[in-house]
Amino acid sequence: MSKEHIKEIVIYRIKPQRSKDFMEKGLPELRQIAKGFTGMVSHTTHQCVGQPELFIDAVEWESLHYAEEAAKQMDAKMKAGEAPNMIDTYEKTEFFNHFKIIH
Repeated sequence: MSKEHIKEIVIYRIKPQRSKDFMEKGLPELRQIAKGFTGMVSHTTHQCVGQPELFIDAVEWESLHYAEEAAKQMDAKMKAGEAPNMIDTYEKTEFFNHFKIIH
């Protein structure tokens, strides 16, 4: 029996007029931090065509446990100021949840 991966979808908004700063500094910083999380299979970031300050991250995890642990770690890192470029450009999270494949 194969293990089902979990898809994490995060929709978030960057401060107005800061999408370029986010893509040049905040996103690389975020990706560098994410590389250290156990259980990550893939990570893609998408920018809205009509609203350049709106982004979606689609992350695939080996399990819900790994996804939840990474979310806790990322929250702690943000609160500790370990991602200053991300914090500087970030406005708010619109949506955050985990999904499983249905057959």
